[in-house]
Amino acid sequence: MVSAFFFQKMNRWFDAYDVDGDGVLTMLDFEQSLINMARLLNLSEASPIYERALQINQSHWQHLLSISDQNRDHQITRDEFINWAILAYQQRHVPSVQQAFESWIIGIFELLDVDQNGTISKQEYATFFQAHPAVYVAEQVDEIWDHLDTNHDGRLSFGETFNMMLQFFFSDNPVDAGNWIYGKLE
Repeated sequence: MVSAFFFQKMNRWFDAYDVDGDGVLTMLDFEQSLINMARLLNLSEASPIYERALQINQSHWQHLLSISDQNRDHQITRDEFINWAILAYQQRHVPSVQQAFESWIIGIFELLDVDQNGTISKQEYATFFQAHPAVYVAEQVDEIWDHLDTNHDGRLSFGETFNMMLQFFFSDNPVDAGNWIYGKLE
């Protein structure tokens, strides 16, 4: 059994990925988030950073599609997404599920670490967050960052990000910093 708090987080996660707000996830949502990030960063589609982000983004979409698109129509409804999230939560101690989430987290970290210096800055996080307009609220970036940057060094290391992403996916503790990774839960 999962908690109401878990459902709140998973719905927030779905909303973050549903860039066009049409109630289903498609490859177009993933493409639009990358286009949004490129525009915000003034990146050309020919740049190595964009190419790397494109590969990560496409890999994320294919992985999510393969594990949650129950009727194989190449789109993911909120129900399909939530059903997959519940199953993943219930099987979170299974090594293959742990490995899948570790790969997902590595990809997210690489996508956010635009300058490839091994950490995520507030600006890099804000750009990622802003590229997902369904959950982006400019006035909340400072508050969210204050919750994420628990040691207040201005950066998120891979280890910090990894732990917070696991908290988002698997923790029911409302005070965990990782609950803020996809924005403020309301």
